[in-house]
Amino acid sequence: MGIKETLREALRSRFEQAYATRYGWDMEVVHSRKVIRNNLQVPYNIDGPLAAMATFRRPVHRLVLNRSGRFGNQVVQLKNTAFVAELTGANVIQMRAPNRLFRPQLNDGYVVRRTGRPVAGGDEVIMRGSFYYVQSLNIKLKPDDHPRLINNVIRPLLLQNLMVPDDRVGPDDLVMHFRAGDIMTGVTVHGEYGQPPVSFYLKAAELSGAGRVWLVYEDDANPAIAAVQSALENNGKTVFRQSSSLEDDCRLILSARQFACSVGTFGGALAEISTRLRRLFSFHEFEFCSLSALDTTPVEVTRIEDGDGVYKKACLDGNWSAAPRQLELLLSYPLERLVVKP
Repeated sequence: MGIKETLREALRSRFEQAYATRYGWDMEVVHSRKVIRNNLQVPYNIDGPLAAMATFRRPVHRLVLNRSGRFGNQVVQLKNTAFVAELTGANVIQMRAPNRLFRPQLNDGYVVRRTGRPVAGGDEVIMRGSFYYVQSLNIKLKPDDHPRLINNVIRPLLLQNLMVPDDRVGPDDLVMHFRAGDIMTGVTVHGEYGQPPVSFYLKAAELSGAGRVWLVYEDDANPAIAAVQSALENNGKTVFRQSSSLEDDCRLILSARQFACSVGTFGGALAEISTRLRRLFSFHEFEFCSLSALDTTPVEVTRIEDGDGVYKKACLDGNWSAAPRQLELLLSYPLERLVVKP
């Protein structure tokens, strides 16, 4: 590295640290010089022309999501990124490979253009990162931030047909989502995605009072799907299965007034996006889909929890692997061990 490059990097790091001081960011974590949890490193990078970094009143002009993941993760990231944009005054949010549930015109990757003075591309200060793990940015959304960002940022980006009600879903029906796919049969099963037992869904059906229940799932790799259907039908419920296109499955969930949510970002994101939901049944509060996001909405949250903690310790402690013992518990965990909290 030559003298000019060395000097430039030193100045850039100095300006970057100034931004961190201004907004309360921990640059040791931002630059992956230390980890935040479970050996996780979450690097962010701020870069741009030195003159722009030194003089612009809005130090960051564009936020770029380096890795966006699937739909639920993208909703989480977009909320976080929009919140950072409010803090920094950034007027462009760019997401690579937007999910197909977002409008087709987003294929260029530009998701949000905020109001503000246009900045020439060569003069932009750009911050890049995942905006999923935001501990290093010292960010914590308040309960009323979630519905505001969902309404102002997320809903306007969705396909128009997504919010059109599915008229097959009655006002008293209960819709259940089951996570399957790679967390049941993948080469590497994500340890954070342990799923609710059959007894959770049966308890939700009991509390809902619904005579008709919809089972929504990506594929039938989750053995709870067939077990829940059989138990509900034996209890006199009418059961429908829904496993079609992602758009059709989401439309059905977004049409529900009562929803029993799986563990993960997908169901949590749809619960926040929905304008019809009035009651959510939750088994395990997923770290990145806090139930407090619904505190200032019309949605009543019913928490059905593992009273003894046996299931949680075996399946929901960051240790999910779809092992035989875990699947056995998924199918057989006793209903009487669950407790209901409003």
